Amino acid sequence: MHRFGEIPFVRIVIPFCGGILIYALSDFHFPLTALFILLSLYFLLQIVVGRKASSLFRFQYLFGFLWIAILLVIGNQLAFFQNDSNAPDHYLKQKNFDFAQIKLSEPLI
Repeated sequence: MHRFGEIPFVRIVIPFCGGILIYALSDFHFPLTALFILLSLYFLLQIVVGRKASSLFRFQYLFGFLWIAILLVIGNQLAFFQNDSNAPDHYLKQKNFDFAQIKLSEPLI
């Protein structure tokens, strides 16, 4: 029987898919600054704790939590940016339009 810690791909994919599901089910997306804050916090903690090898294991759960949060926000942002209705030139964002321009891909029959 495998332990959950022996399968790193699953540990990465679950929070990533969780972020995608948060956006898909609730249309909520984290601001992009949340990703920068989490990454900055991770690297700051890495610098502070990395100096003392003995305290590295004491904060191991915090590093894991930060990676889960980072992957969750990355999955959420990826789902947000891949949604066509969030593009600035999407037709739903047009304020005043009186006509539509249509391009035929095949000749009329």
